[in-house]
Formats: sequence, C-alpha cells, structure tokens
Amino acid sequence: MDSYYFLHTRSLCNIDYSAYKAGLTVLNSLTLEMIDNEKRLKNEAVYQNQLYPQLFSDYAETGAIIQFIEQCTNVDTVIDTDAEFERKYPQSNAGFLGVNFANVTGIAAKRKVTNTASFLVCRNYFLDNLIKHGKDKDLPSLLQSRFPKFSFSIDAQKDLLWWKYNGNGILDSLIELLGDIPAHPFTGGLGKTEALSNTKTPVASKRITQEDRLTYTFGEMTTIHRCKDHY
Repeated sequence: MDSYYFLHTRSLCNIDYSAYKAGLTVLNSLTLEMIDNEKRLKNEAVYQNQLYPQLFSDYAETGAIIQFIEQCTNVDTVIDTDAEFERKYPQSNAGFLGVNFANVTGIAAKRKVTNTASFLVCRNYFLDNLIKHGKDKDLPSLLQSRFPKFSFSIDAQKDLLWWKYNGNGILDSLIELLGDIPAHPFTGGLGKTEALSNTKTPVASKRITQEDRLTYTFGEMTTIHRCKDHY
C-alpha cells in the first residue's frame, strides 16, 4: 500500500530563514530513508511562502532543497489535516513533512515528520494499524516491513491473527512488546522479560497476559516462536 508524505505549508510559516533552511535540509535528507512506495507531495502554496525566494539567493547551499521541493508531486488541494488526508486518500498512509508544527492543529502527533526519528514513528504507526486492521493475507509482508530484523514462525503468525480477532486490544500491547525486544532482549523493559535458562540457545520471553508469553530467540536476526500460551 502506498504512503504519501505531504510538504505541509503552514508548518513552514512563522519561522526565520535559518530555521526554514535548516528544517528543509533535514526533510531533504529523509529521502534517503524512503522506499519505493513512499511518495512526496506538495501544493503550489509552498511557493507562496515569503521565505521561499530567499533560497535562490543562497543557491550554492540550498540547491538541493529547491530540487527536493521540485521533486515533490503537485496535488491540486492543500492538505493540512488528518481529516483532509483521509478524505483524499482513504486507503493510504500519510505523514506531514514539516519544520515547525507548533501552530498547526488537526494532525496526530505520530504523523508529524520533522526528522528521521519522527519519520520512523510515522511509518511504524501506519504499519501497526495495518497489522491490526488490514487483510490477513498481507500479514507476512507487513511483519517484514515493520520488523525487518525479525522472522516470525508460522505459529507466531497464527497467534497474532488469533489476538487480532479475540484479544480485546491485546494486539496493541503485543506489538509494543515486539518493539521492545531489541532494547531489552533478556532483562528489563516491557513484559517482565525473562531469559529461559533451561535452553541452549538465547531464548527469552515477555509476558503478554498472566497465562500467555511472547517467546523468541534473540540475535542478529531474531526469531519469534510464539505469541500465545506458555513456553
């Protein structure tokens, strides 16, 4: 499914030129993080910003920024809020590329992209929603996109689908547990992490419910064994 990232006009206003230039430089660098189905869009209103012409007076430093803006595909409407995005692209993901969202309302915090960290949060927010509400047949590819350094056993994938339809919100917590594994694989973090000492390989678990455990083998490629029941 395609993702769209809009160069948000109002987030470029009410700042000085140095902040405008620095912020757009960061947004330009995010193109290196984007994959094929992630597209950049803009409305002609970005050219009406009083700071935009100043980029040409400093072209040696700002040529890449101008090229970044030009490579964003034009759309015929200004898309400033989540609600407008949902109306125009109801089946897609979007983030809003911006510099300063301080005076902008109507956008979820997880869709405001100003740097690499917020870009990854935005992408993961979308993938998490698809894992929870998307088509079952897409689950393997969604898991690969969301957790590129994990492999999920067939049993683990079946467990995730079970929670999707029977978990009363537990799938949200389970996705959080999966995201916590790299930082806290054997101790600490979420889910009362526990290394399973009776195994020869570095297997560990995190508690999903009082009865259910997330079990995995941690390594350069982490294997998720089960997302349900007890080890």
